[in-house]
Amino acid sequence: MRKGFTLIELLAVIVILAIIALIATPIILGIINNSKEESYKRSIELYAKALENAIVDYQLKNNRVPESISELKIEYEGASVNCQLEGINVDGSIYLSDCKVNGENVNYSYGMYIDSTGANSPKLQGLVPVKYDGENWRIVSTKDKWYDYDKQEWANAVILNEGVSNEAGTLIYPDGENVNIKGMFVWIPRYSYTIKQPYGVQLDEALEPSLATPGSIDIKFVYVNTKEEGNATYIGDEPSEWRTHPAFTFGTEELTGIWVGKFETSHTTLGKGRANNDLACASELENCENADGLRILPNVQSLRYNNISNMFYAARSMTRNGNSFGLDKEKVDTHMMKNSEWGAVAYLSQSKYGKYGNNKTDVYVNNCRTYNTGVAGNSSSEKASSETCDTNTYNTQAGQEASTTGNIYGIYDMSGGAWEEVMGVLLDSNGNPYSGKSKTENSGFNGNLQDGTMYTDGVDFPDSKYYDSYTNTTVAHGCDNEICYGQALSETQNWYGNYAYFVALGNTWLLRGGGANYGSTNFGIFTFMARDGGFYSDRSFRIVIS
Repeated sequence: MRKGFTLIELLAVIVILAIIALIATPIILGIINNSKEESYKRSIELYAKALENAIVDYQLKNNRVPESISELKIEYEGASVNCQLEGINVDGSIYLSDCKVNGENVNYSYGMYIDSTGANSPKLQGLVPVKYDGENWRIVSTKDKWYDYDKQEWANAVILNEGVSNEAGTLIYPDGENVNIKGMFVWIPRYSYTIKQPYGVQLDEALEPSLATPGSIDIKFVYVNTKEEGNATYIGDEPSEWRTHPAFTFGTEELTGIWVGKFETSHTTLGKGRANNDLACASELENCENADGLRILPNVQSLRYNNISNMFYAARSMTRNGNSFGLDKEKVDTHMMKNSEWGAVAYLSQSKYGKYGNNKTDVYVNNCRTYNTGVAGNSSSEKASSETCDTNTYNTQAGQEASTTGNIYGIYDMSGGAWEEVMGVLLDSNGNPYSGKSKTENSGFNGNLQDGTMYTDGVDFPDSKYYDSYTNTTVAHGCDNEICYGQALSETQNWYGNYAYFVALGNTWLLRGGGANYGSTNFGIFTFMARDGGFYSDRSFRIVIS
């Protein structure tokens, strides 16, 4: 008897096969599509690596970032890749988006966000990137657009309180009752500068730059291995040459940038009364638990009443073992701002990337009589007042006039507020730093006093990378009988009419920015004065992370 399938059985088999095919086909297609997408991503990465290699090779030969891909010889073999080049970093890294492979769109971007200026990408190292959404600060992904120096939007990052989420989209409250951060910092990328005329160059060529209305300092962001050393001052009728700013050389290390405290330093409990050096910090990275209370926040009183050594070692102790900030001393260095680092911020502010490029005006004064941080007066020369302390706060349109960018992304309190002590000191004939005027008016560091005696009850001076030194009391020859390049001293002396008084015997430590209660002619981002290093009610400081 011949065996075979009946029609019904055959139909059943066909139906079963159809069902299997119906189930399997999407799975198989999904596997194929996923495989293809992964293959496309690898193609994009291989292309990107070839492009980065070509950029590095170009930089080595031409000492600059290429202006377009057409200048490059890209050695790449593979699928056809076409991406939007969003930015070229000066270290050769790139950011690609809107990619197509073999003509097909691929939902994949390559690299961290880089803006169109090529400014070195911020090195976070424990900090968390944030961006202002118009009403609030929010944590962002490093692939998102979170800074744009062409639009005077400098990169901002925060140190979170314990337990606060670091996920993108998380709201950040820097002031008020719901403070959930310990501090805010702003990234200053490595750059070279030139001052092409005695007072810069006006962006509006119809205007003539002058002391009262200085023009733009030309800035270009540079690769970490770039160190130009041209004469950065105007000589005769010849344009000056480019000089890499000295703030980006830290001892023997060349930096891609520095993080600068967004506001003058404050403290959770200390420095608001007439206490004598209540920080009690006198050693390197240890025995200074009070450093855990340091904060960099708006709308709080700045930390004062401490001499320079207390301020310095408090800042250094932010990376001590068991610190409350989560900072690793093997990866970052925290320190009190040097005068050259102040100059780096001031010069960037007076460029097309800073407040000058935003609205061609100088930084407004913080005239809050009670030393509240992040406040603006209604002009750059307004006397001390209590009226603006609660109205012209950092996040208001009026308050942002006191920012180095003219918007919320800049650095505050660099004009007015408290006088800011910086690590900049006069050396004696033996090359030793001065301590101060007397035992009651000294920095806390060992060193010469005005009468020639040595103060030896304090602490030793730190490594020279932590301070700028001056060997001459004439501002034009302060650094080994030469100009102190980049330090916002003789190169920008009296710009905007800012007060200028250089170091001298007895007044051996530099202060910057002026004080709100000191008088209407004595503050500004280019203001400098010299005094002893003792503790006073109107002196604060700023923290830098490198």
